[in-house]
Amino acid sequence: MIKLELADYWDLYGLRDMEWKSTDFANEFADCKFEGYSVINVDAGGVGYDIIGEDTVTYSVPTNYENVALRPSMKYSYVKEFCEDVKDLGNGYYEVTFGEYPKSKINEKIDGEKLVRTGKEFTVKQNGKFVKLYELVDELGNKMVVVNGNFYKVEPLVWVVSSYKDIMITKDAINGGFAYENALTEEEEAYAACIDRLMQRKMSQRSIMIAEKSRNDNTLANNFLRNIMSNEIINEEMINKIRERNKEQARKEAEEKARLEAIKKEKRRLQYEKNKEKRRRRQLLDYYFPRTPISAMLGRNFDEESLVVLNQLISEELPKVKHYVNNKEQVIDLIIYLYKCVDGKERRMPYPEERYDACRCFLEEFDLDYLNIVLKETIGRDKLTEDHIEYLINNSIAYKLTK
Repeated sequence: MIKLELADYWDLYGLRDMEWKSTDFANEFADCKFEGYSVINVDAGGVGYDIIGEDTVTYSVPTNYENVALRPSMKYSYVKEFCEDVKDLGNGYYEVTFGEYPKSKINEKIDGEKLVRTGKEFTVKQNGKFVKLYELVDELGNKMVVVNGNFYKVEPLVWVVSSYKDIMITKDAINGGFAYENALTEEEEAYAACIDRLMQRKMSQRSIMIAEKSRNDNTLANNFLRNIMSNEIINEEMINKIRERNKEQARKEAEEKARLEAIKKEKRRLQYEKNKEKRRRRQLLDYYFPRTPISAMLGRNFDEESLVVLNQLISEELPKVKHYVNNKEQVIDLIIYLYKCVDGKERRMPYPEERYDACRCFLEEFDLDYLNIVLKETIGRDKLTEDHIEYLINNSIAYKLTK
């Protein structure tokens, strides 16, 4: 539903300098005092983990160190419309409330007999184990949890936002006591070092083993945020709101996709209609003027109706002939030469000479006008071929090209 995670160190520019503290609830799980909150630090060396202390200085500590606080972060734009109490801090930074979590310690005496469970739970880590805390509500509607005999009020979560980086992070640390990277045992470290020494790879064996151990370990900070806390800071009502928003977005995206597809389809239809006459003419030219050896070999007998169409095509296409050849044998030789070029280009050579003799027999039945149009159609729109044929014609070496 929502995706909480450790903040990226480089996304916290401007937010790192803001004052933060650990809530009363988080301090319940601190060993004396949290050293800082954990962050992801991605650089040229890969993905690393550091902690930022209350003095905003970054520290490196052992990988399995657990005396660190949690300040969850998430993408601001995903929940922006559901955030409340927006306070502009200037320079693109805001303070907002979103979700709920135990925070302030209640010093007044609480009558436990008047408390009722709401059905909601919060997960904490005590003595290396996960513990479920039941949310309770009193007769005035105040929500709270109890830990070690102490009551903590469930309050709206306050976040600080960087609109430039599209990130929001809780103003204070709200939980803690989680390691942020799984450490290898001495035996595993020795094995990884041996493998890395023998087989140098892009990703070290040590990194692979740590990633494998960490993948489903919810006792690690990032996994805890992603798999457990993400489902606990928002109530059923907010879950439904986000779900309905997502459905509406999906519906609008589907409608927009369908609209764009309809526009494309209509453009294709109009283009098809626009080119309908061109396609029909292309089909006629391909039928009456053979551009390939196989078309010429098959030959065809034109009836009176076809001859009318053929003569009409000849009268229309003849003005488009750039290089009219007045010698019938020469123009046939050029056509046969191009037929062989086509076969050679398609790696069908060598064919027996009878193939081209059949083509020649068919072509010899027609006059010069028809043959010059066949030559034009066989050349097509290939400028190099056109220039080559022009050279052959102008230099009187177009005779007997097929011999």
